[in-house]
Amino acid sequence: MKFLGGKRVIAVDFGNTKIRVAELERHGNRILLTYYDELESPLLPPEERENFIREKRRDFFRKLPTKNVYFSLPGRGVLVRTISVPAVPLKKLKDILKYEVQQQIPFPLEIVSWTYQILTQTPQNFNILLAAAKKDLINEHLSKILPMGVNIEFLDTDLFALINIFTLSPQFKPDKCQAILEMGALSSNFIIMHEEKFLIRSLTNSGDTFTSAIMEHENISFEDAEKKKYEQGTKHPSVISTIESLHTEIQNSIDYWRFTLKGPEVEEVYLCGRGTSLLGFREILESKSRIKTFYFDPLANIEIPEKYSGIKERGIEFGVLFGIALRNVLSPYINLDFLPVEVARIREFRENRPYIYLSSLMAILLSLTPALFMRQEKIMLNGLLNEIKISLKQYERYKPDVERLNEEINKIKGKVGVAKNLIVKKSAWLRRILEIGESLPSSRIYLTKLSPGEIAIKKEKKKSKKRQPPPEGKKSQEKKKVTAKAPEVIGIKGEVLITDIKTSFEDFKKFIKKLSQMDFVSSVSIAYCEIEKDKNKLVFALNVKLK
Repeated sequence: MKFLGGKRVIAVDFGNTKIRVAELERHGNRILLTYYDELESPLLPPEERENFIREKRRDFFRKLPTKNVYFSLPGRGVLVRTISVPAVPLKKLKDILKYEVQQQIPFPLEIVSWTYQILTQTPQNFNILLAAAKKDLINEHLSKILPMGVNIEFLDTDLFALINIFTLSPQFKPDKCQAILEMGALSSNFIIMHEEKFLIRSLTNSGDTFTSAIMEHENISFEDAEKKKYEQGTKHPSVISTIESLHTEIQNSIDYWRFTLKGPEVEEVYLCGRGTSLLGFREILESKSRIKTFYFDPLANIEIPEKYSGIKERGIEFGVLFGIALRNVLSPYINLDFLPVEVARIREFRENRPYIYLSSLMAILLSLTPALFMRQEKIMLNGLLNEIKISLKQYERYKPDVERLNEEINKIKGKVGVAKNLIVKKSAWLRRILEIGESLPSSRIYLTKLSPGEIAIKKEKKKSKKRQPPPEGKKSQEKKKVTAKAPEVIGIKGEVLITDIKTSFEDFKKFIKKLSQMDFVSSVSIAYCEIEKDKNKLVFALNVKLK
């Protein structure tokens, strides 16, 4: 058996339909599965499924051969960024990263638990992997397993577990830009990786999304819809429409990777998780994305004994579980621990309980000697008195600085109020701009300029007689009248890369249609649309009238 500091540790994958546990052991260059068990929920709606897991989990954990476990957070709610910072002494690095975290993460630091890892280093820079999650999310998931009486040795994330098992696989190619799509019952994760650069996104479409679509389409129960999902796969129209929605999310992530993060073209996509095992799923997704798509096999480098051979045919489901379990046999590529300090201290207390009891017994024996006890108390009181005196001196020394800082804080609070008002006014525009960017149907079409005011329509100039300017008073009245009635308009300029004319115009028409259907848009008109043959581009300008 594999032990960590004399302890046996197993990995736990706490899913929405199953709880899986596994233990890996290393023999030379071989990695062997030495223990596996699972608790599976029957075909039930999500709420009933959750109740079943909650009722049966205590008996399941009671059967485990050890109480020491590796646990994992789900991908949704975990924010991951890769950044580059100047190479500074490691003692100062955390202070620099604290500032970076405030810029990268849209939550106050007080409610967030964050950690980091240095991926690579040059004489000038550190390439850093930053990860953060809300403390409430961490506590929520710990509450599922801590009441089972286990000792959590390491709190991983599903995202990093997938990356760790994938980098061990023969399918991993360091020189290629590869992506992983993992789809569970309630959540899906999409990871793009190239060298030390990552893009990690949680998607809205998951396994239950397909089931719900079939339920609504045929007005049947969750159980019947779940069966049809796996029996018919992509032959069912609701599955096809859901895959199209999933593909849109994936394409938006790839566009962000290519055009915002300046990453290379994605060359391969690997699928894992039970949600990706639908009949025809891989083929449909490959044809839509035009990217080579394969199933990921997390068992490729793991020997499975005969008594556990049944899991081989379900290999794509075990990416997260065996990614967590790798800690038993090797040092993983990404090694970030989200375990709260308080939980770690409780675990240490349990481990050191015999020594604590022994220390307490010795203290009782010592207290039986009154003179020694009184002497110790006197020493302790003198020490406290000295500490109080030192604290008083420090208080008098820093009191003026504290008062000055309080005055500065009050001034800053006034400035914060002004800033908040400005942010509220600008947030509506920022949301509109983001929605317009998300409505782009493909990576072939992109925007070059977005500005307030109407773009002039290109047309032939006609000769017209000069009109006499109105009197100043009348002119100002007319201007006011027009300004009062004029709708709010924004001008949008963009380009479409021409692969073929038909596809380019279809992308253009789809974009206009999506734009017209937005809640804040009254109408969309085309200012001009021209083909620049020398640049192989379709150049356009739109006037968007706002409600």
